[in-house]
Amino acid sequence: MTDENYIQFLNAAKTWVCGGYFIDIRFIAKQNGSEFSIWVASVVLNPLPAAQDNSFLIDSDKIIVGQIQKELFHKDELIRLLTKAMAGRINIEGKELKIPSDGDRPPYYYSETNRSDQWSYNLHLQVSGSQRPPLTSAQYAEIDNFLRMATPPFDGLTDIAAWLDLTNPAPTSSQPTINIRILPPVDLAFDECTLANDLLTLTLYAHSAFD
Repeated sequence: MTDENYIQFLNAAKTWVCGGYFIDIRFIAKQNGSEFSIWVASVVLNPLPAAQDNSFLIDSDKIIVGQIQKELFHKDELIRLLTKAMAGRINIEGKELKIPSDGDRPPYYYSETNRSDQWSYNLHLQVSGSQRPPLTSAQYAEIDNFLRMATPPFDGLTDIAAWLDLTNPAPTSSQPTINIRILPPVDLAFDECTLANDLLTLTLYAHSAFD
């Protein structure tokens, strides 16, 4: 049986997303031979471009970490990226990063509850896999030292997780996760809205490709 959160998110995403959205993918993953296991990652779809392109990639035989920002011009391409992420998979530079699972156990899905006191909200789905074993102190130190010598350099896992605004995959047992967010294709311009003489005037800005 397909998870209700999965169905609701995918149906809503298909009505929101349009060609010309910008993607922001952030990830920390461990390499195990020919496989790449996601520790923590995020996928954000935004109708507006980032204020600054912060894309980078640090790739080694032990860890792959980075941020990918770019525009995708076709809706079909965006939906394929979303459905892969919802299945626990992200493709980076020809490599497939995956959330590890126990056998045929499907991912666990969670979606934030929209609150009535919010002016706006985005679509959210968290994809979680099986509990991963903690890193040993030696493994943790080895990764920290590698990141300090990387290009660009970071002061270990704690620093790079903070830079990427991801949960720190510290040397403790935790569930690998991908947090997926889609920002709406229509925005309410608060500073251009007025209420005067019993007349409410609202100004909305929509993505040029949004129906």
